[in-house]
Amino acid sequence: MKTAMDLAYIREFVALASSLSFSETAEQMHISQSALSRHIQALEKELGEPLFIRSTRKMALSDLGTRLLPFAEDITKSAEQAEQLLSQDRNSILIGTAHNPHLYLITDSIIRFCSEYPDIHIRMIEKDLDELQKDFLEHRLSLVTMGFRSGEKIPAPFIQAGISRIAALVPRQHFLADRKVISIHSLSGIPLIIPPENSLLTENLLDCFEREGISMRIIYQGSTQGGIRFLKFHMGIMLADEKEAGQYLADDLVLLPIAEDISYVFGLEYQSRVSVPEQKFVSFIRHLFETPRT
Repeated sequence: MKTAMDLAYIREFVALASSLSFSETAEQMHISQSALSRHIQALEKELGEPLFIRSTRKMALSDLGTRLLPFAEDITKSAEQAEQLLSQDRNSILIGTAHNPHLYLITDSIIRFCSEYPDIHIRMIEKDLDELQKDFLEHRLSLVTMGFRSGEKIPAPFIQAGISRIAALVPRQHFLADRKVISIHSLSGIPLIIPPENSLLTENLLDCFEREGISMRIIYQGSTQGGIRFLKFHMGIMLADEKEAGQYLADDLVLLPIAEDISYVFGLEYQSRVSVPEQKFVSFIRHLFETPRT
């Protein structure tokens, strides 16, 4: 029987075989439980037999799953070694970053790193959150800037660079501009300008509004620069990272905190095995953000 199994699915199978928990494995792999379930089902369909025996109380490897596991482990280990070998001799670093990389303080860090290591070449590539997570999971990227909701379990290895939250940028003439704090309940029915689709900020916003049972009236979803034009014409309120929004403050705009906690931690996530140049970068970032400041 010929098969063309997806490497990412094989990695997920190995992780699930270890934890025997869809929720734990989904969290570890940075995917939803439904996506993990689909991927395992795709493998089982391709192989023609179940890999796990599921019941309401527990799950276990099937006979096929038990026989397949050592081969799957060898495949994932060999893939990691090949990826490591391919990057070992390159005096360069590729960093995957989410929308608005300066939110993760990565731009300033890279400038400082390049000054200290001028012979190491750095290239950054910006992707949306799903693409970034998939490329990291499949080891196409060893270094990514990543953010996690406050209270969410943060995977290791991860270097936390800081904490930020979402705030509201409001035209001074807007009737909500004289408030000290804005609740999302007061934003019901108001035209909103929000970050791009499939970004950590947008996911945080959507989750918060859904929890509170409030529908969002979105008039613009995209870059902050594009949304500013709507603000200038008093066409809505912008919800954005407070640090980024603060850069656009002007006489006709005010920045107000959100009463609800829509915060997140951000920093650098990296593979357990990295090349020599990548390790230098990881060590540099760790020194920057984990060394106590006097």
